[in-house]
Amino acid sequence: LYDQPKEIQTPSFKGQEVPNYGTRFVPLQPYQVGYKDIRGNKISSPEDVGSLLKDFRNNEQEVLHHIYIKDGKVVAHNATTSKDISSVNVNKKDFLFNIEDRMKRLGADSVYLAHNHPSGNADLSSSDKMLGSLFQEKLGNKFGGLIALDHDQMGIQTKSGTKLADVDLGKSYASNAPRITSYEEAKNLVLEHWDPKSGKTGVFILSNDNRPVGYE
Repeated sequence: LYDQPKEIQTPSFKGQEVPNYGTRFVPLQPYQVGYKDIRGNKISSPEDVGSLLKDFRNNEQEVLHHIYIKDGKVVAHNATTSKDISSVNVNKKDFLFNIEDRMKRLGADSVYLAHNHPSGNADLSSSDKMLGSLFQEKLGNKFGGLIALDHDQMGIQTKSGTKLADVDLGKSYASNAPRITSYEEAKNLVLEHWDPKSGKTGVFILSNDNRPVGYE
């Protein structure tokens, strides 16, 4: 899969390390870096899948998600990445075989493929369309569709063809929270989300330019 951007204007988060303490992560904005279980959610369209995956978008690498559906609900969710900003490199035939095998083991009725385009361009690339066509040919009605995510559009490929759907998933590429420049500002932020009487430790996570992106 290859992302073919019109123009890349993606802020860099290089060097930002967000610790994973194995606890529930509460995002302050859609750039989600914690754990989210989407099993059990109802799915009836590619748009439902895109909305469900909005918090998984990543501005530093493209990630391909495989969403397995049974009786109209998500029963499993896997992801594949090459840790590249503009592509996920997969052997299409092996990838299809593995997807079909898991569908059989899960008893899944259908599968969706969805991925982010870090460039912010939701247009499906030629490689996207080739993969979608292969799955459509081999799986038929069991293939729900292929989706590319952006903050205000989805590129969608189904048996009916390809389209761009206007949506508002919320920007995921940078925090628009105010920059923390003083102790008082940090204190006010903490007190908005953390009760000092709780006896629990609160961990607040800031971006490289001192903007809050989440807390645990």
